[in-house]
Amino acid sequence: AAKFCEALPKSITRIAVLDRTREGGSQGEPLYLDVCTSLQVENRLGIFVAGGRYGLGSKDFTPRMVQAILNNMQRRNTKDIQRP
Repeated sequence: AAKFCEALPKSITRIAVLDRTREGGSQGEPLYLDVCTSLQVENRLGIFVAGGRYGLGSKDFTPRMVQAILNNMQRRNTKDIQRP
C-alpha cells in the first residue's frame, strides 16, 4: 500500500482501475479493491476511483476503448462518470 501510494502524484484526483477478471457477488474486482484499500490505509482520501473490466472472453481491448475511458474520467462532475 505504501509503495503504491508513494508512486501516485500528490495532485491526482481520479484513478481508473481496469481488471481482467470478474468476481460475481463481490463489491468489486480484486485490483479495484486493492487500490481502494491501499488509498484508505495510507490516508489518501478524496481520490475518486472508478473500476472496470476489459478483455473478458478473449475480447480485444482497442485504443478507441482506452480513449473512451479517458473521456469518461475527465467529466467535470464525478457523479456523471459512468461505471459498469
